Parts: sequence; structure tokens; C-alpha cells
Amino acid sequence: MPTWECSPCNFKTERQTHFLQHCQTQKHKTLQFLCETDPHLELGRTDLSQTSTLTDVTEDSISDSDHRHELNFPVITSQTSPVHVNLNELNAPDEHIEDSEDIGHEPSCPTDQTDWFPFNSKTECLLYIFMNSTTHPISDEVVKYVLYMMKELGVPDIPSLQLLKEKKFGDYCWENMITKGVSEKNIPVWIVKPSEVLKLSVANPQISKKLIRQPGNEDIIRHPADAEKWKNEILFQTNTELVPEVTVPVKLFMDDTSAHKSKKWMALHCIQMQLSGLPLSDMQKQGSVQFVGASEKAGINDIASIVNDNMTELQQNGIKAYDASKNQICIIKSCVDTIIADYAMLSYCCNHLGSGANKYCPRCNADSDHYMSLGIKRTPAETQQQLRRLEIRSNEADKKKLRKKKGIKEHPNVIWNMLDPHRDIPVGMLHLVPLGLAKHLVKYIIKIADEATVRKMSCHLQSTYPQSRFYNFFKYIDSRQGKDFKEYMQIAPFNMIYAGIPRCFVKMTACLASIQKQLNKTSFGEDDIAQIRESIRQYHQLIHEHTPELKKKAKTHLLLHMKKNIVEVFKYIVILCPTIQWNKAYKNREWIGDVRKPKTKNLIIVNPIVEVREANGSLYEEEKLQELLRMFFKKYAGHPTLYIIDDCSATKELTKKKDMLSELAFSGRHAEQSVWVISQRYNSVLKDLREQTKWLCMFYTKDRDSFDNCLRENDVIPTLEERQRIKEELKKKKHRKLILKTDQPTDYWLLN
Repeated sequence: MPTWECSPCNFKTERQTHFLQHCQTQKHKTLQFLCETDPHLELGRTDLSQTSTLTDVTEDSISDSDHRHELNFPVITSQTSPVHVNLNELNAPDEHIEDSEDIGHEPSCPTDQTDWFPFNSKTECLLYIFMNSTTHPISDEVVKYVLYMMKELGVPDIPSLQLLKEKKFGDYCWENMITKGVSEKNIPVWIVKPSEVLKLSVANPQISKKLIRQPGNEDIIRHPADAEKWKNEILFQTNTELVPEVTVPVKLFMDDTSAHKSKKWMALHCIQMQLSGLPLSDMQKQGSVQFVGASEKAGINDIASIVNDNMTELQQNGIKAYDASKNQICIIKSCVDTIIADYAMLSYCCNHLGSGANKYCPRCNADSDHYMSLGIKRTPAETQQQLRRLEIRSNEADKKKLRKKKGIKEHPNVIWNMLDPHRDIPVGMLHLVPLGLAKHLVKYIIKIADEATVRKMSCHLQSTYPQSRFYNFFKYIDSRQGKDFKEYMQIAPFNMIYAGIPRCFVKMTACLASIQKQLNKTSFGEDDIAQIRESIRQYHQLIHEHTPELKKKAKTHLLLHMKKNIVEVFKYIVILCPTIQWNKAYKNREWIGDVRKPKTKNLIIVNPIVEVREANGSLYEEEKLQELLRMFFKKYAGHPTLYIIDDCSATKELTKKKDMLSELAFSGRHAEQSVWVISQRYNSVLKDLREQTKWLCMFYTKDRDSFDNCLRENDVIPTLEERQRIKEELKKKKHRKLILKTDQPTDYWLLN
């Protein structure tokens, strides 16, 4: 049966009489007038063997192909395609057919690509943008009226409404961009696929041409591409024989705002992503961060599980995409470079108990008694082992005790599949200083101050910044945002002096404001690092003297990790050991691998005993420790370098005065050179070197004199009773060690 259809009115019928009645209605006449430039009244039918006619238009059949051509009737090649009939053209005489086209002029399709390709003209391009705005949806009626006005004004090459609506680019479908998962409570969760975000980003010329795709060769780290993870851990493909591969590492932003007190934020678990290869200037732009997923009901691990599945597939198999910078098809692969999170989310990602644990740092084994020093760093293997021990315990009291002691918490966590959360989640500036240390200090001060003093501070603050965000700043301090504290710290010392706050707290506030200013620099020289180190030491000392309660705040300790992030690790590590090939301390170590072929080019392993051939052809061994140290010093001076000298105590090389080892002890720090000397006998090490030490690690030794001499020479443990107690503790357990911090302020602790 034939189908009669009127496109402007969205009317369709299988009866010709109904269609003719519709054509006489006022609604049809009005829409036909408004769409005079394009009322494609369609006459669709499914049986092409029949001919459909309008009795009031013509009695002749329109099935003839020539007649179709004369009326611009499209030739039908498929039985399911609609037949388009222009009623105005059927009513008009032949000589006026061109003047009665419906929606504008059909643009002349050029044979060559124009400047507006894939559009036929600038008019079509602008109308398409106007019609498909993502922020301001436009109805078809408005577009029709604009087309009518353009025709009346004589604008050339006006496309039809149907042409604009049928314009498509590729096979883009929003349903392909999302994927669905289910939480532990069977709650459906949808996320935007990170693979699709990468696909669109690489296909965007403005992003693709700026993207850094290979590790850098710079010694100074100015971008993630210059760091060790890009150089040694992420596999960047260079195969160009088949389809080229593009590796694009990403960083994830994870946050859990379900417990947030501020009414300005919705309680959501959310994940966002950003390309790690973007230039630093572009990373600061809001448009560079892409939304991945969020949920009120499902947990953050449920969302992360779906992200992990997509990232695993992307890392193993990749996804086919278009590379706009090279104008070619490519395969995109990716991995998670780092995760940006606050302290609570950092603890969650590390399976850490949080600030309630004895060892409250998620990155190392430090506790509140040793907040001024970095503890032994946590590793994934160690944490997983402790979680297994926790799992096999049946008594809940024992579990609770172990959680608090080790600082661990068992819960499902897919972050271990992505990266090492202890190492690859940096300490963020926003949550460390403004929302952390500054908030803790200000709350402590207003807690001990009387009501009149707090009111005086508030009045002074409002008079300094009238009509600002500081209205009732201290009253609603728990709901203040990071930017509020960041701005307040710039005037906090003056505000507190005016209100009569004790000078010690004003000094602490000024010191913290100075740390915030120093940490916000974009580049750091040796003087800057030394200044940061001294400011942090001064702030910790003030806490020790005036606010010991703040020792229990984990972020007080995390200041040291922020400093460590800046001066992170040594650029080069040089191991000088004559027994390296069979020494169990190095053999099969994960960070070394095969001692003959270390995993990284920045690790140098040398045997200081070399064979020398005499003139008569005989061989003898000669120690070249001092010569090797001098050679490496000349090569690596100015780059952070660590020398590990092991198993050399049996020789006289460690006791030579006025040689390269003693020079390193006195002046090596000025060239960023550090030395570790591992010896079984304390007195076998040159005294000049012993006097310059900052740290000392001791195991139990049967030589009583050596142990006592070491503690006497390094006056860290004050009493003889305490020294004897520590010595007995070292006896009880194998591999237990005593750490002495000989640099001011001195400290010590026992580690298992």
C-alpha cells in the first residue's frame, strides 16, 4: 500500500482522502507558508509498482522517469526509501519551478574540497553549528524561520532543513562512549570510557599536536615525561611497520565527598581523568580534565573497578583511533601514571587505616613520636602480606590491634592493579597546607582563645576585606574551602597580632605561610630546597615546643614527603662492592635485577678491585676505590648521586686520609653527592667521614666496644640505662636495627 506523508506537519497516512483533507487544514497551510523555502511534503510508499496521484493536482501518472526528472523527483533505487514530492512544484507552471523551491536554494555541490569541507558552503557550516548547539537547543520551527528570513534577504546557497538534519560525521554514537557496571550492592553504575576520551583527544588537532608522547632526555624534571616512571616503567612503542602505536599515560582524580560538611558540595564519589602528556600550561586549564564517573550510591571502588577493566583492556590491546597530529590511523594504548587524591582517599587507595593508626603515614612507617623524620617506606608487597595476616586472624580484637599497630585496613581495592599507591600518589598542595596544616593551626588557636579575641579577629578580618568570603570565617570554619584558607594565610599573622594572639602562634602562622609560598614555586634550585628544608624544620620545632597536639596530625609529617617529592630520589646510584656478584644483599633484588645488567641505566655497579697485568704478563689485583670515586664525582657533580660503598672494610681504602672519600664527606653535599658506607666494624671507617654523618643504622654486634664507641661518639641516646635497654632489644630479634639521626634535632628509634 502507498504511504502518504507530510514532513512539515509530521503527518502520515495510508489513505489518499485523509491526506487531501489534511492539506486543506489551517495547520498545514500555516506550516507550508513558514516552510515555503523547504516544505518537503513527502509521499512515501512501499509498493513501487503502483503510481500515486493527487486528483486535484494532476490526472497524469508521475511514474515516468522523465517526468520525475522534470519535477526534481528523486529516482528510487530501494523499495524502502521514501518518495519525495514537492506540492508547490506540482502546483506551479513549468516556467516558475525554480522560483517555488521549498527551503532555500539547494547548494551547488562542488566537485573539489572547499575551505568549508565537509560542508558545501560557509552558510551551511554556520547553520549546522546554530542548529546543533549543545548548550542552546534550537527547535526546527526556529531554524525554518531563520531559513525563511535568509531567503527573503537574498542569501545565496541556503541549504534545506532536511539536508542539515541528515548531515552526519562518521559513525559517532554516544552509547559507545559509556559502559555499565554493577556495584557490590547490585546498584548499576555507568562511566564514560577512558578509552573513548583518549580516542577523541588524540583525534583533536589542538590536543594531539601538543601531546608529549615520549620520555624526555632532560636531567631537570620539568614535566612527568622527564621523570623516572616514564623513562623506566612505561613502555612506549616505536613500531611503525604496521599500524603505529601511541602510548598516552593518564592521571586520575579520585575524591569521596560523601562525608563533606560543606553544603556547597554534593555528596558524591567521583573520578576524573587528564592526559599526563599535556604541557603544564594546559594542565591548569579546566577543559583538560575530563569527567569519567560519579555516584551517590555506589562506592569509589565500584567506579574504579569499571575504570580498571577499561584501562586493562586499553593497556593490553589498545583501541583504534585517528591521530590528528600525523593524519593517520593509530592504535592508542595507555596506563595510569598517577592518582591525585586527598589524604583520606590516599589512605583508602593504600589500604591504610588513616589518622587513627599508630603509624599514621600511608607512604612510610612513621608515627607521631617520630613525625620529624621519614620512616621506612611502605611497599605493595609488605602491605599485601600484612593484609593476608590480618585476614587469617579470627579474633576481632586481634584484628583491631593489628590494624592500629600496622596502620592497615582490609577492603576491596583495585588500585593495586593500576599502580603503587604508596609511591605514585603525590602529596597535594591544596589538601596539605590550606585544608590541612593551616586549618589545623587556625582551629587550634581559636579553640584556646577566648570569645572576645575571636570576635576581634573576625571584625578585623571583615574590615580588611569588606563584603568578602571572610564573613563569619571563624564561625563556620569547618565548611570553608581551600581557597579561603589560602587567602587567609596571607594576612593571618597581622590578623592575629591585632587580636593579641600569643607571639609563638603568630610565629607558627608566619612560618607556615612562608612554607606555602615556597612550595608554590614552579622551579626549585639548591637554595630554594635548602630554604624549604629549614622552614619545615623550624615549623616542626615550633610544634614540638608549643603545640604538641599537632604531632598527631598526619599532615604535619606529610610535609616531609612534599619536600621529598621535590628532591625525590637520586639521579644516579653507584654501588662499589667487590662481592657484588654473590652478595645476598643485592642478589635478585627487584630494583637491581641482574647485577651484570641492571634494570636501569642510572644504576652503576662496579667492582673496585680490578686486575692489572704486569709487563711480564702476570696478573695481580689492585684496589681502585678512590680513583673510581674521583671519576664518578667529576662525571656526576651537580646531579643528585648516591654512592654505596660495601664490603670494603677489609682493605685500607676506607681509612685513607686526604683522599676522595674524605673529600666527599666534607664537600660532597655542595655537589649533591651522598655516601653510604656499609661496614661490619664501626672503627674501620675513616673518622673524618664518621664525624660528618647525618644518619646511622646499627645492627646487633658481638663486639661490645664497637657498639659502645658508636653510641658514645654519636651522643644521641642520653643515658646509659637507655643504651643498655636498646642493646637488649637488638638481641631479641634478628635483623632488628637501631636508627640514629645525628643531624639536629637528633632522634633515634628501633625498627624490626
